Amino acid sequence: MGTVDPDRILSQMEQLPPLPEAVARFIDGDPSTTERDVARSLMAALSPEGPDTLGHGPWWGHALATAMGARRIAEETGRTEPREAFVAGLLHDVGHLVLVTLVPAAFRDVLGSQGHDVRFLALERQQCGLDHVRAGIQLIRRWQLPDPIAAAVAQHHVASFENEIPPVTTAAIVVADTWAQVLGCGYDFPIWRLSGRTEEAASSLNLLWGDQLRLLESLDREIVDLALEFGVPVSRPSIEAPGLGERAALWVSLHGSEPTPLGTLLLRHRGFRVIHIASTDSIQPREAELVLIDSPWAEPEEVVDLVDEIVPGRRASVALLSDPRPDQCMRRRDTESGICGIPRLFTAFDLRWVESCPVNS
Repeated sequence: MGTVDPDRILSQMEQLPPLPEAVARFIDGDPSTTERDVARSLMAALSPEGPDTLGHGPWWGHALATAMGARRIAEETGRTEPREAFVAGLLHDVGHLVLVTLVPAAFRDVLGSQGHDVRFLALERQQCGLDHVRAGIQLIRRWQLPDPIAAAVAQHHVASFENEIPPVTTAAIVVADTWAQVLGCGYDFPIWRLSGRTEEAASSLNLLWGDQLRLLESLDREIVDLALEFGVPVSRPSIEAPGLGERAALWVSLHGSEPTPLGTLLLRHRGFRVIHIASTDSIQPREAELVLIDSPWAEPEEVVDLVDEIVPGRRASVALLSDPRPDQCMRRRDTESGICGIPRLFTAFDLRWVESCPVNS
Protein backbone atom coordinates (compact mmCIF):
# COMPACT_ATOMS: atom_id res chain seq x y z
CA MET A 1 0.00 0.00 0.00
CA GLY A 2 1.31 3.44 -0.87
CA THR A 3 2.17 6.02 1.74
CA VAL A 4 -0.14 8.53 0.01
CA ASP A 5 -3.84 7.96 -0.68
CA PRO A 6 -4.19 7.99 -4.50
CA ASP A 7 -7.76 9.23 -4.27
CA ARG A 8 -6.50 12.29 -2.39
CA ILE A 9 -4.07 13.03 -5.20
CA LEU A 10 -6.73 12.65 -7.86
CA SER A 11 -9.07 14.92 -5.90
CA GLN A 12 -6.42 17.65 -6.05
CA MET A 13 -6.18 17.70 -9.84
CA GLU A 14 -8.15 20.95 -9.90
CA GLN A 15 -5.06 22.63 -8.45
CA LEU A 16 -3.26 22.07 -11.74
CA PRO A 17 -3.41 24.74 -14.46
CA PRO A 18 -5.79 24.58 -17.42
CA LEU A 19 -4.56 23.58 -20.86
CA PRO A 20 -2.40 26.39 -22.28
CA GLU A 21 -4.11 28.09 -25.20
CA ALA A 22 -1.02 27.67 -27.39
CA VAL A 23 -1.33 23.88 -27.13
CA ALA A 24 -4.99 23.93 -28.18
CA ARG A 25 -4.26 26.23 -31.13
CA PHE A 26 -1.30 24.11 -32.21
CA ILE A 27 -3.31 20.87 -32.20
CA ASP A 28 -6.09 22.60 -34.15
CA GLY A 29 -3.56 23.40 -36.87
CA ASP A 30 -3.06 27.14 -36.31
CA PRO A 31 -0.12 27.92 -38.64
CA SER A 32 1.01 30.86 -36.49
CA THR A 33 1.55 28.67 -33.40
CA THR A 34 4.91 26.91 -33.43
CA GLU A 35 6.46 24.00 -31.58
CA ARG A 36 8.48 26.51 -29.60
CA ASP A 37 5.28 28.29 -28.53
CA VAL A 38 3.88 24.97 -27.30
CA ALA A 39 7.03 24.07 -25.39
CA ARG A 40 7.27 27.50 -23.76
CA SER A 41 3.61 27.48 -22.71
CA LEU A 42 3.86 24.03 -21.16
CA MET A 43 7.10 24.88 -19.37
CA ALA A 44 5.47 27.97 -17.90
CA ALA A 45 2.35 26.07 -16.84
CA LEU A 46 3.98 22.92 -15.47
CA SER A 47 7.05 24.13 -13.60
CA PRO A 48 6.16 23.75 -9.92
CA GLU A 49 7.21 26.48 -7.55
CA GLY A 50 9.54 25.79 -4.67
CA PRO A 51 12.51 23.37 -4.49
CA ASP A 52 13.45 21.78 -7.79
CA THR A 53 12.60 18.25 -6.66
CA LEU A 54 12.56 16.73 -10.13
CA GLY A 55 15.34 18.67 -11.79
CA HIS A 56 13.45 20.27 -14.65
CA GLY A 57 16.41 20.67 -16.98
CA PRO A 58 16.81 16.91 -17.55
CA TRP A 59 13.03 16.36 -17.54
CA TRP A 60 12.39 18.91 -20.27
CA GLY A 61 15.46 17.72 -22.17
CA HIS A 62 13.92 14.26 -22.37
CA ALA A 63 10.47 15.64 -23.19
CA LEU A 64 11.80 17.83 -26.01
CA ALA A 65 13.90 15.00 -27.46
CA THR A 66 10.93 12.61 -27.39
CA ALA A 67 8.61 15.21 -28.91
CA MET A 68 11.00 15.98 -31.75
CA GLY A 69 11.62 12.31 -32.40
CA ALA A 70 7.89 11.55 -32.48
CA ARG A 71 7.26 14.43 -34.87
CA ARG A 72 10.07 13.22 -37.12
CA ILE A 73 8.60 9.69 -37.14
CA ALA A 74 5.16 11.10 -38.01
CA GLU A 75 6.65 13.03 -40.92
CA GLU A 76 8.68 10.04 -42.09
CA THR A 77 5.85 7.51 -42.00
CA GLY A 78 2.90 9.76 -42.83
CA ARG A 79 0.73 7.62 -40.57
CA THR A 80 -0.02 10.01 -37.72
CA GLU A 81 -0.49 13.75 -37.36
CA PRO A 82 2.91 15.39 -36.63
CA ARG A 83 1.43 18.04 -34.34
CA GLU A 84 -0.34 15.47 -32.18
CA ALA A 85 2.82 13.36 -32.11
CA PHE A 86 4.86 16.36 -30.94
CA VAL A 87 2.44 17.20 -28.11
CA ALA A 88 2.23 13.53 -27.09
CA GLY A 89 6.02 13.44 -26.90
CA LEU A 90 6.16 16.51 -24.69
CA LEU A 91 3.49 15.12 -22.35
CA HIS A 92 4.20 11.37 -22.33
CA ASP A 93 5.75 11.60 -18.83
CA VAL A 94 3.66 14.54 -17.62
CA GLY A 95 2.53 12.46 -14.65
CA HIS A 96 5.96 13.14 -13.12
CA LEU A 97 5.10 16.83 -12.98
CA VAL A 98 1.67 16.05 -11.53
CA LEU A 99 3.24 14.06 -8.71
CA VAL A 100 6.02 16.53 -7.99
CA THR A 101 3.41 19.31 -7.82
CA LEU A 102 0.84 17.54 -5.64
CA VAL A 103 3.04 15.25 -3.48
CA PRO A 104 6.58 16.66 -3.71
CA ALA A 105 7.87 14.98 -0.54
CA ALA A 106 6.69 11.53 -1.62
CA PHE A 107 8.12 11.96 -5.10
CA ARG A 108 11.41 13.14 -3.62
CA ASP A 109 11.50 9.80 -1.77
CA VAL A 110 10.99 8.03 -5.10
CA LEU A 111 13.98 9.78 -6.64
CA GLY A 112 16.07 9.05 -3.57
CA SER A 113 15.17 5.35 -3.56
CA GLN A 114 15.39 4.48 -7.23
CA GLY A 115 18.29 2.30 -8.29
CA HIS A 116 19.33 -0.02 -11.04
CA ASP A 117 17.65 -3.01 -9.46
CA VAL A 118 14.28 -1.40 -8.72
CA ARG A 119 11.46 -0.62 -11.13
CA PHE A 120 10.64 3.06 -11.13
CA LEU A 121 6.88 2.66 -11.61
CA ALA A 122 6.73 0.29 -8.64
CA LEU A 123 8.56 2.85 -6.50
CA GLU A 124 6.07 5.53 -7.52
CA ARG A 125 3.13 3.36 -6.55
CA GLN A 126 4.81 2.46 -3.26
CA GLN A 127 5.69 6.02 -2.24
CA CYS A 128 3.00 8.09 -3.97
CA GLY A 129 0.07 5.68 -4.08
CA LEU A 130 -0.05 5.76 -7.89
CA ASP A 131 2.44 5.94 -10.72
CA HIS A 132 3.07 8.77 -13.15
CA VAL A 133 1.20 6.97 -15.95
CA ARG A 134 -2.08 7.04 -14.03
CA ALA A 135 -1.46 10.60 -12.84
CA GLY A 136 -0.67 11.73 -16.38
CA ILE A 137 -3.79 10.14 -17.82
CA GLN A 138 -5.92 12.09 -15.35
CA LEU A 139 -4.40 15.39 -16.45
CA ILE A 140 -4.76 14.53 -20.15
CA ARG A 141 -8.44 13.72 -19.60
CA ARG A 142 -8.95 16.94 -17.66
CA TRP A 143 -7.41 18.86 -20.54
CA GLN A 144 -9.61 16.94 -23.03
CA LEU A 145 -6.74 16.25 -25.39
CA PRO A 146 -7.27 13.98 -28.42
CA ASP A 147 -7.51 10.23 -27.88
CA PRO A 148 -4.18 9.42 -29.63
CA ILE A 149 -2.34 11.59 -27.09
CA ALA A 150 -4.20 9.98 -24.17
CA ALA A 151 -3.39 6.51 -25.50
CA ALA A 152 0.30 7.37 -25.84
CA VAL A 153 0.48 8.57 -22.24
CA ALA A 154 -1.34 5.45 -21.04
CA GLN A 155 0.64 2.87 -23.04
CA HIS A 156 4.18 4.15 -23.50
CA HIS A 157 5.51 2.05 -20.60
CA VAL A 158 3.89 -1.29 -21.48
CA ALA A 159 6.47 -4.08 -21.50
CA SER A 160 5.03 -5.66 -24.64
CA PHE A 161 2.09 -5.14 -26.95
CA GLU A 162 1.59 -8.95 -26.96
CA ASN A 163 1.37 -9.29 -30.73
CA GLU A 164 -1.23 -6.52 -30.98
CA ILE A 165 -0.58 -3.58 -33.29
CA PRO A 166 -0.12 -0.49 -31.09
CA PRO A 167 -1.87 2.77 -31.98
CA VAL A 168 0.31 4.73 -34.39
CA THR A 169 0.95 7.71 -32.11
CA THR A 170 1.71 5.37 -29.20
CA ALA A 171 4.20 3.46 -31.35
CA ALA A 172 5.87 6.73 -32.37
CA ILE A 173 6.22 7.75 -28.71
CA VAL A 174 7.66 4.37 -27.69
CA VAL A 175 10.33 4.58 -30.40
CA ALA A 176 11.06 8.28 -29.80
CA ASP A 177 11.27 7.68 -26.04
CA THR A 178 13.95 5.07 -26.72
CA TRP A 179 15.76 7.44 -29.07
CA ALA A 180 15.88 10.08 -26.32
CA GLN A 181 17.32 7.57 -23.87
CA VAL A 182 19.81 6.29 -26.44
CA LEU A 183 21.01 9.85 -27.00
CA GLY A 184 21.33 10.41 -23.25
CA CYS A 185 18.59 13.03 -23.02
CA GLY A 186 16.94 13.07 -19.61
CA TYR A 187 17.52 11.00 -16.49
CA ASP A 188 19.72 8.02 -15.89
CA PHE A 189 16.79 5.78 -15.00
CA PRO A 190 16.99 2.01 -15.43
CA ILE A 191 15.28 0.66 -18.55
CA TRP A 192 13.48 -2.68 -18.44
CA ARG A 193 12.60 -4.81 -21.44
CA LEU A 194 13.75 -2.08 -23.75
CA SER A 195 14.04 -4.19 -26.87
CA GLY A 196 10.69 -5.95 -26.99
CA ARG A 197 8.33 -3.01 -27.00
CA THR A 198 10.66 -0.80 -29.04
CA GLU A 199 11.08 -3.39 -31.78
CA GLU A 200 7.36 -4.12 -31.83
CA ALA A 201 6.57 -0.41 -32.11
CA ALA A 202 9.17 0.20 -34.82
CA SER A 203 7.95 -2.82 -36.77
CA SER A 204 4.36 -1.58 -36.65
CA LEU A 205 5.60 1.70 -38.16
CA ASN A 206 7.71 -0.11 -40.80
CA LEU A 207 10.80 1.67 -39.45
CA LEU A 208 13.91 -0.36 -40.20
CA TRP A 209 17.03 0.12 -38.08
CA GLY A 210 18.72 1.84 -41.00
CA ASP A 211 15.86 4.34 -41.12
CA GLN A 212 16.17 4.95 -37.40
CA LEU A 213 19.91 5.53 -37.61
CA ARG A 214 19.44 8.02 -40.44
CA LEU A 215 16.75 9.90 -38.53
CA LEU A 216 18.75 9.88 -35.30
CA GLU A 217 21.83 11.33 -36.93
CA SER A 218 19.90 14.33 -38.24
CA LEU A 219 17.68 14.63 -35.18
CA ASP A 220 20.59 14.97 -32.77
CA ARG A 221 21.62 18.42 -33.95
CA GLU A 222 18.04 19.66 -33.91
CA ILE A 223 17.65 18.46 -30.32
CA VAL A 224 20.88 20.18 -29.25
CA ASP A 225 19.92 23.47 -30.94
CA LEU A 226 16.42 23.58 -29.43
CA ALA A 227 17.60 22.50 -25.98
CA LEU A 228 20.24 25.23 -25.93
CA GLU A 229 17.61 27.76 -26.98
CA PHE A 230 15.49 26.77 -23.97
CA GLY A 231 18.43 26.53 -21.59
CA VAL A 232 17.99 22.77 -21.20
CA PRO A 233 21.22 20.81 -20.65
CA VAL A 234 21.89 18.03 -23.16
CA SER A 235 25.08 16.33 -24.23
CA ARG A 236 26.58 17.32 -27.55
CA PRO A 237 27.46 14.59 -30.05
CA SER A 238 30.98 13.27 -29.78
CA ILE A 239 31.93 14.17 -33.36
CA GLU A 240 30.56 16.18 -36.25
CA ALA A 241 29.48 13.18 -38.31
CA PRO A 242 28.07 10.30 -36.24
CA GLY A 243 29.08 6.90 -37.58
CA LEU A 244 32.34 8.10 -39.14
CA GLY A 245 34.43 8.11 -35.97
CA GLU A 246 38.10 7.28 -35.63
CA ARG A 247 37.63 5.60 -32.27
CA ALA A 248 37.35 1.83 -32.49
CA ALA A 249 34.86 -0.22 -30.49
CA LEU A 250 35.35 -3.99 -30.65
CA TRP A 251 32.16 -6.02 -30.31
CA VAL A 252 33.27 -9.57 -29.48
CA SER A 253 30.55 -12.22 -29.74
CA LEU A 254 31.32 -15.33 -27.70
CA HIS A 255 28.29 -17.23 -28.99
CA GLY A 256 28.07 -16.10 -32.60
CA SER A 257 25.42 -13.43 -32.09
CA GLU A 258 25.34 -10.22 -34.08
CA PRO A 259 25.75 -6.79 -32.45
CA THR A 260 22.38 -5.46 -31.39
CA PRO A 261 21.00 -2.84 -33.79
CA LEU A 262 20.31 -0.51 -30.87
CA GLY A 263 23.85 -0.87 -29.54
CA THR A 264 25.37 -0.32 -32.96
CA LEU A 265 23.21 2.75 -33.45
CA LEU A 266 24.33 4.19 -30.11
CA LEU A 267 28.02 3.50 -30.67
CA ARG A 268 27.94 5.13 -34.08
CA HIS A 269 26.20 8.14 -32.63
CA ARG A 270 28.93 8.40 -29.99
CA GLY A 271 31.57 8.45 -32.70
CA PHE A 272 32.76 4.84 -32.59
CA ARG A 273 33.67 2.70 -35.56
CA VAL A 274 32.17 -0.69 -34.66
CA ILE A 275 34.32 -3.74 -35.44
CA HIS A 276 32.53 -7.04 -35.01
CA ILE A 277 34.59 -10.08 -34.00
CA ALA A 278 32.30 -13.02 -34.62
CA SER A 279 34.69 -15.76 -33.53
CA THR A 280 37.35 -16.06 -30.86
CA ASP A 281 39.23 -18.77 -32.78
CA SER A 282 41.63 -16.36 -34.48
CA ILE A 283 41.92 -13.38 -32.18
CA GLN A 284 44.55 -10.80 -33.11
CA PRO A 285 45.68 -7.85 -30.96
CA ARG A 286 43.92 -4.63 -31.94
CA GLU A 287 43.94 -0.97 -31.02
CA ALA A 288 40.63 0.06 -29.48
CA GLU A 289 39.21 2.47 -26.92
CA LEU A 290 36.26 0.26 -26.04
CA VAL A 291 35.80 -3.51 -25.94
CA LEU A 292 32.35 -5.06 -25.57
CA ILE A 293 32.27 -8.78 -24.73
CA ASP A 294 28.85 -10.10 -25.73
CA SER A 295 27.93 -13.13 -23.64
CA PRO A 296 24.64 -13.67 -21.81
CA TRP A 297 26.11 -15.86 -19.07
CA ALA A 298 29.83 -15.08 -18.60
CA GLU A 299 31.29 -13.42 -15.51
CA PRO A 300 34.13 -10.83 -15.65
CA GLU A 301 36.78 -13.21 -14.31
CA GLU A 302 35.98 -15.64 -17.13
CA VAL A 303 36.91 -13.20 -19.91
CA VAL A 304 40.04 -11.56 -18.46
CA ASP A 305 42.47 -13.66 -20.52
CA LEU A 306 40.45 -13.04 -23.69
CA VAL A 307 40.48 -9.28 -23.11
CA ASP A 308 44.24 -9.29 -22.50
CA GLU A 309 44.71 -11.17 -25.76
CA ILE A 310 42.61 -8.71 -27.74
CA VAL A 311 43.98 -5.47 -26.24
CA PRO A 312 47.41 -6.14 -24.70
CA GLY A 313 48.18 -3.76 -21.87
CA ARG A 314 44.46 -3.16 -21.30
CA ARG A 315 44.38 0.46 -22.41
CA ALA A 316 40.71 0.20 -23.29
CA SER A 317 37.46 0.43 -21.38
CA VAL A 318 35.95 -3.06 -21.21
CA ALA A 319 32.31 -3.98 -20.70
CA LEU A 320 30.73 -7.41 -20.46
CA LEU A 321 27.30 -7.38 -22.08
CA SER A 322 24.91 -9.76 -20.39
CA ASP A 323 21.40 -10.15 -19.08
CA PRO A 324 21.67 -9.43 -15.34
CA ARG A 325 20.03 -11.87 -12.97
CA PRO A 326 17.15 -10.55 -10.87
CA ASP A 327 19.49 -10.34 -7.86
CA GLN A 328 22.15 -8.35 -9.76
CA CYS A 329 22.46 -4.63 -10.34
CA MET A 330 22.07 -3.46 -13.91
CA ARG A 331 25.64 -2.11 -13.72
CA ARG A 332 28.51 -3.65 -11.85
CA ARG A 333 32.31 -3.52 -11.93
CA ASP A 334 34.80 -6.22 -10.99
CA THR A 335 37.38 -4.38 -8.90
CA GLU A 336 40.16 -6.88 -9.56
CA SER A 337 39.95 -6.96 -13.36
CA GLY A 338 38.33 -3.56 -13.89
CA ILE A 339 35.82 -5.14 -16.27
CA CYS A 340 32.39 -3.55 -16.16
CA GLY A 341 29.08 -5.30 -16.58
CA ILE A 342 26.14 -3.62 -18.31
CA PRO A 343 22.92 -4.87 -19.91
CA ARG A 344 23.19 -6.18 -23.45
CA LEU A 345 20.60 -3.55 -24.36
CA PHE A 346 22.52 -0.55 -23.09
CA THR A 347 21.97 3.19 -23.39
CA ALA A 348 24.15 6.29 -23.55
CA PHE A 349 24.06 6.41 -19.76
CA ASP A 350 25.51 2.89 -19.49
CA LEU A 351 28.22 3.73 -21.99
CA ARG A 352 29.15 6.94 -20.18
CA TRP A 353 29.43 4.99 -16.94
CA VAL A 354 31.79 2.45 -18.53
CA GLU A 355 33.98 5.19 -19.98
CA SER A 356 34.11 6.94 -16.59
CA CYS A 357 35.38 3.85 -14.75
CA PRO A 358 39.14 3.48 -14.17
CA VAL A 359 40.94 1.25 -16.66
CA ASN A 360 42.98 -1.54 -15.05
CA SER A 361 46.18 -2.19 -16.98
